[in-house]
Formats: sequence, structure tokens, C-alpha cells
Amino acid sequence: MKASILLHIFRQFSKKIARIQAFLILTMLYFIVLPFFALPFKIFKREIYSNRNTWKSWKFKAETIHDLKKQF
Repeated sequence: MKASILLHIFRQFSKKIARIQAFLILTMLYFIVLPFFALPFKIFKREIYSNRNTWKSWKFKAETIHDLKKQF
């Protein structure tokens, strides 16, 4: 066999190995490392977003329809 054919086979094999390694590394990163960063964010998220304005239901201060018309 020629050396170029063996080098081509070796390159293809090394690319497949690199894809498998990249898949395993990214999978470990996604399922093992990222949850540790997501946990503090989830804990402190309430403190970060609690100061923002949100839609709230209206509390009617009037007792009759006529008073409500005056209120709005």
C-alpha cells in the first residue's frame, strides 16, 4: 500500500476520534459543569428580578360602579 493511502485512512480515523471526543467533552460540559453555574443563578434570580415592575391585578378601592367610573 502507498503511504498516501495509509495517511488518508489515518486522517479519517483521527477525525472520527476527534468528533467522538468533542461530543463527550461537550456532553460532560452540558450535564455536569453547567448545572453548577445555573444553581447560583436560580437562587439569586429572585433577588435580581424582584425589583422590576410587573403587571399586577387592580385593587378597586370603590364600592359602587359610580365610584369606579370616577376612579378611572
